[in-house]
Formats: sequence, C-alpha cells, structure tokens
Amino acid sequence: MTWEKGVYAAALGVGLGLRLALLGQTAFTENEAALALQAWDLARGVPTVMGPQPGYLLLTLVNFFLGGANEFLARLWPALAGSLLVLAPWFLRERLGRVPAVILAFALAVDPALLALSRTAEGGIFSVSLGLLALALLAAGKPAPAGVLAGLALLGGPAAWLGLLVGALVWLWSRWGHRKTDTPAEAWPWRTFLPWLGVGLVGFGTLFMLRPMGLSAWVNSFLVFWRGWHFGGGSPLNQMVLALGLMEALPLMLGWVGLLHGWQRKDALDGLLGRWFAAALVIVLIYPARQVTDWVWVTVPLWALAAREVCRLFEGEDEHGLISIGQAVLGFTLMGFAWLNVVGLNLVQEPEVTVPGGLTSLSPTTLRTLSIVISFVLFVVISIMIGVGWSRRAGLRGFVGALLAAMLVWTGSAAWHSAGLSKHPETNLWLSSPLITDGDLIRGTLGDLAEWNVRSRSGIEIVVEDNASPSLRWLLRDFTQVRYVNALAVDGTPAVVFTRSSQPLSLPAAYTGQDFVLQSSSPWSLLYGDEWVRWLITREAPTQQEALFLWARSDLFAGGQGTGPVMEMPEDSGPVLGPQEAAP
Repeated sequence: MTWEKGVYAAALGVGLGLRLALLGQTAFTENEAALALQAWDLARGVPTVMGPQPGYLLLTLVNFFLGGANEFLARLWPALAGSLLVLAPWFLRERLGRVPAVILAFALAVDPALLALSRTAEGGIFSVSLGLLALALLAAGKPAPAGVLAGLALLGGPAAWLGLLVGALVWLWSRWGHRKTDTPAEAWPWRTFLPWLGVGLVGFGTLFMLRPMGLSAWVNSFLVFWRGWHFGGGSPLNQMVLALGLMEALPLMLGWVGLLHGWQRKDALDGLLGRWFAAALVIVLIYPARQVTDWVWVTVPLWALAAREVCRLFEGEDEHGLISIGQAVLGFTLMGFAWLNVVGLNLVQEPEVTVPGGLTSLSPTTLRTLSIVISFVLFVVISIMIGVGWSRRAGLRGFVGALLAAMLVWTGSAAWHSAGLSKHPETNLWLSSPLITDGDLIRGTLGDLAEWNVRSRSGIEIVVEDNASPSLRWLLRDFTQVRYVNALAVDGTPAVVFTRSSQPLSLPAAYTGQDFVLQSSSPWSLLYGDEWVRWLITREAPTQQEALFLWARSDLFAGGQGTGPVMEMPEDSGPVLGPQEAAP
C-alpha cells in the first residue's frame, strides 16, 4: 500500500467512525420514525403504502428482517453510503491535483452537513454520496460500477431529482458558455454505463423482484418533488441561511476566495465548480420544499474550491517558514484568548474591577470587550510587521494559517454537534423535524410496569388516545397489545393509557399519572441576539416541547390488586400526578 492509499484509508476511517459513533443511541426525529415504521411494516409483511424513498426503505427492510427494528439498523445504510463519498476524490485526483484531492477527502469525512445527513434514517444521502461517487467513477473510466451506484442514487427520493436538476443546469450553463471540460461528454462510455444504471435501478428498486412496488415508489418520488414546487412546506429561510453561514463557515470562506482566484486565472475546473456552486445555491434557495440538509449540494463544490485554494496558498518553498509557523501559533493563541473573553462576556457574571491607583472603575463587560479588540488588533499588527520585516509571503501564510487553524477547530465542533453527539442534540440546526426526547424513559417505564405485572416487558395492555404520531408508534413498536383510539371508552379500564392532556381520566378505575416530553425542537425564527450568542457558545437554545402523559392503573402498584413492587418513577421525569379516582 502506497502512502497515498494509506491517507485515503485514514480519511475513510475518520468518516466511517464519525458516522457510526453511537449511531443507535442518538434519538430519532419525527421524520426518521415515520420512515423506519414503513420499513418495519414492509419487513413484517404488513400492507402499507411505500413512501417516495424506495432505496432506503428496501435496504432497511433487509436490516429489520434480519436483525429486528432499532435505531442503529435504521441508520446503518445511510451511514455507510455517506462514508463512501470520501473515496470520490481518489478517482478525481488527476483532475483536482493529488494534494487537493487528499484534503477534499478529509473535508468530506468531517463536513457537518454531510455528517448530519449520513446519520439520518432517510435516503437523501444515497442521492448525494452515491450519485457523486458514480460521476467520479464514470470520469475515471469505470462505467459498470458507476452505473450500479447511479441507479441506487436515483432511488434516494426527491433529493435525487433536486440533484439532477442542479446537474442539468450546470451542463446547460457550460454548453451555453461554450466551455469544454477535460473529457467531452461524447467520449464517456455511455453504452456501458446506461445498461448498468438500469440494473442498479431495477435491481435495488424492486429488491431483486421481491418488492416490485419499489419502482412505483420511485416514480412517486418525482411527483413528490414536483408537488414541492407548488405546496412548499420546507425549512425556514433563516434556518437555511444560518446553517450554511455558521456550520459551513470554513468552506464558505475559502471556497469564495478560491472561486475568485479561479475566475481571475480563467481556470476551467474552478469555473465548473463555481457554476455547480451557483446553480445549487439558487435551486436550494428557491425550492419551496427545501430541507436544510439540501445544502450538501452546495458544500461539496465549496470544499473542492477550498482544497485547491489552500494548496495554492501554501505551495512553493518559503525561507521564512519557521517565522510563519510561529506567527500562526501566536495568532491562534490570541484568537483563543479572545474567544475565552467572548464566553466570559456572555456567561460569567463578574463584579466591577478597580484600576490600580483608584483612578476609575471598569465594568467586566468593558474589560472583556477591550481584551477582544486588543487581541485582534495585536494579531493584525504582528502580521503586518512580519510582512514588512521578513516577507509579504511569510506574513500572509502565518495570518492565513492562524485563521485556518481556528476555523478547523470551529468546524470540528460543528461536526460533533451536527452528528447529534453534543449535550443538546435538540438544538441541531440540521434537524428538519422535532426530536424524540424522553423515548428511553417512556420505554423503560412501560417495560418495568409490564415485567412487574404480566411477567413480560412487552405484554402489557396499552391504549393511546388521539395520538398516532410516528414518534410514539415507533417507541411502542415492540409492545404487543397497543390500541390507538380517537376517544377512550367510558367503561374501559386498560392497564396503561397515553393522553395529551393532564386532566384526570374519567374511567371506572383509579389511575396514577406521569408526564414526559415526547418531542422537542428549537424555534429558530423566534430566537433573539443573546440567545443566538449563547447557542454559538454552548449550543443551548430555547425549545418547544410536546408533552405526553402516561396513566397507569393504580392497582398495578404495591398496595393495589397488582402483584408488582412499588414503581419508582425516573428521576429525570416530571412530577407524579398522583392517583385519580373516577368521577361519580
């Protein structure tokens, strides 16, 4: 194995590790639960209408059939598919340049948007990752595997049609401008590629003829995409802009610089990447049914431009290399000091400070603001002095190196939060639906009640009133006696009842209640300036919560007619509402 292959293997390992880390322990969203339930019904042979993501549903069907339904298996195929995109730069290294291709591979491994989509139980990542990998394989002269992957990418749902629209616009723009790529389209092996595309589309789209309805679901995905232009329902514009600007700050900054330099040099590849970026940006913004994770179509060309620009900035020998390194370390330290003052400015309450000599007193806010300003001014002055005293190139490299190091730290933090691994996964900007919050507590409470009374953790009788949300149905999937009703029967006495209301039940038996938070989400459009600053520092933000009330018949506890021990409510839950006698 050459060093180059070893580096790509390391990039693949990083991407795979971040996508598989605690994959089954992070909570589902409402949309994930809905898709996973469809796959679970298909695996059990329950008649159901297949949604517009047949690739994800059919592959996850296999997982659930072999290993049962759980969060890890529901997200496994998207995580694996997302990791494969890291290999695309390997097949394009002759066009991108070997060093930029390596940088791009690591960038794709840790990109926050790609990471968030790869850890989501849906098929959108199939269209992005497998589609772009198919293009890379086709450009590298490997039409057979490219065709199979392209067929599977087309089964990724409405995201596939969004990507095709972006690609068509880039092609038309290039043809209209009479620009030619390195490899003319006529020279590509279409005669081999297209039959293999059909094999991938039909094979995976029907699960090799075991589920023929997959092809009709694929056609329906286009109809869903088309209806999205008329009915909307996408992510709010402010969430879209903030996700790109805050979570993708590094590729956005360097990508723009690379695009401007490429335009000045009239570089053909930079021009192609620029057209891709512009077309994707416009389509994602104007599409009414856009999702925040659709930004992946924009971030990939930005990362490619950024990787090429970094190589240009640091290419060639520099006799003052150690000076540039020292400047970068000093600049990074000053920025770290400034950041600590930003944190203290917003989170720490401090008393007034008296200047020695008693001349005056300064508030902590003033002192920290001065510290922040002085840090950046000092960094700029040092960079100018190095540029004058040694060389302009040395000063520029040190300045860019410090900024790049700081932005890498920021991107790493954004990637960790985007993966849902932080303490506040409900405040993830990439979420497009509410997050299941107390799922483990709900299932644990029901399991304990069932085990204490019917000697089975899944056999207790459960009635759900006026709440058939995918989130709750997913949590109750393993319980065998669950009924969903619009209203409770007045003479019924089920063991457990779920309601949306905290009002006592008007049933012939007494019940003890416990409140839980079923879902939570952040109202991004309602956040103010201070709340955004706090989110930037701690990832904490106000949330909107949907309450769920669990009522257990009181005779299931010790002292009643039940035989189980006294039930200990989870410490993290809300207060017990107490036994409620039926109304006379």
